Amino acid sequence: MRIGELAERASVSTSAVRYYERVGLLPAPRRVSGRREYADDALARLAIVLHARKLGFSIAETGRLVAVFPPSTPSARWKTLAAAKLVEIDAIIAHAKAMRTTLELISECRCESWEQCGKALISAAARGSNPRSTSETRRHSGASQARRPAGPATNDRRH
Repeated sequence: MRIGELAERASVSTSAVRYYERVGLLPAPRRVSGRREYADDALARLAIVLHARKLGFSIAETGRLVAVFPPSTPSARWKTLAAAKLVEIDAIIAHAKAMRTTLELISECRCESWEQCGKALISAAARGSNPRSTSETRRHSGASQARRPAGPATNDRRH
């Protein structure tokens, strides 16, 4: 199949097909009268490349995923790559959860000074706990209760 047909069937531009060819994710097609003629399996291979890229695999990782191999071996290679990527994704998820917790904490902050806020965070980090659930935080919240304007009790806490 020619490059235009491959690109159309994969819903990408011809320049994307040429790029994936140039970086080694697609094998160089044979030339017929100077035009690229892709093998029948090019669309399936391109689909794997596009899916891997959409999921966040780097060009290098995608290259390892689709590297030339005998027909019977892709699953072993993919299992190895998947295991490594799962470790990476788990670290990203843990980081995102920590960021979410911090953002929730910040959105509920009722500290009246940087010093008070910093002490609560340092104290909680030293204990490895969530600052919102510490007795020090509850003490901070109650310590300035009288100075805060009346409001909903549900958000009446510092960290």
